[in-house]
Amino acid sequence: MSGPPVSIGCAVVLTPGAAGPPDSGVITTILQSAVTAGGLPLATVGSICQMVNSLSGVPYPLPIGPIGSSDVLIAGQAAVALENASLYEDLEMSYFSTVKALARAIEVKDPYTHGHSERVTEYAMAIARQLGLSERDKKNIKYAAALHDIGKIGIARRVLDKPGALTEEEFTHIKTHPQLGESIMEPVGFLKSPREIILHHHERYDGAGYPDGLEGEGIDTGSRILAVADAFEAMMSDRPYREALPLEEAVAELEKNSGSQFDPDVVIAFLEVLRQGNLSRSSRPSRLDV
Repeated sequence: MSGPPVSIGCAVVLTPGAAGPPDSGVITTILQSAVTAGGLPLATVGSICQMVNSLSGVPYPLPIGPIGSSDVLIAGQAAVALENASLYEDLEMSYFSTVKALARAIEVKDPYTHGHSERVTEYAMAIARQLGLSERDKKNIKYAAALHDIGKIGIARRVLDKPGALTEEEFTHIKTHPQLGESIMEPVGFLKSPREIILHHHERYDGAGYPDGLEGEGIDTGSRILAVADAFEAMMSDRPYREALPLEEAVAELEKNSGSQFDPDVVIAFLEVLRQGNLSRSSRPSRLDV
């Protein structure tokens, strides 16, 4: 491809994490000639620039001046890097979809837990938003919530479907599902953080949970959120050993166990979510009137 560089008005932040809006001392206008440098379609480069400018807090397009040969080199490298990032994200979603399909295979067989993971995911994400967590934390929680019961693949069906109380031996068996889930996902590198959340989502705030007896702030925030979301969804659903609880009773159980089983801050955040009525109808609970 030949001809003069095409001005697409893209900026690159030179100082990662710089506070406040970028200025002339922080940015250099270098991706102006990515079309010439990399032979990339103008639309592709334009999309890349919009992404970069958006992350940088810079208007798009950005009025710019002449560029040099080093700008052309960096432009090509930046374009390739961003394209690779997009491909990696696609690969992540492919792995995630595969593992999620495996997890859902359990629920499809069981009318009592069908849709459980989807509802737990909605509750957990609503709590995460209410607490103002970062996008990265919310993404990890989303993955963990969707896959939190995958370890039940290794639990005997007779135990999962038992209509009465579990024996001590059966309860010991079912308590292995967090470790089994963590083990199943271990080969998938990008699920490292969600694995930790899943491993500890049955820990208790007072330290009486499993598998490691962690307590308080020693439990990952995502695990503390997932504990509330999972318990609430279980209470709101029919199970072989009992019918679903009314919303008010489920809320009363959360409040009763706040500070012992559950993180009080997470409970408060979830109750606020319920009061706001921002959950979908398919997630079952109606608005909590308090």
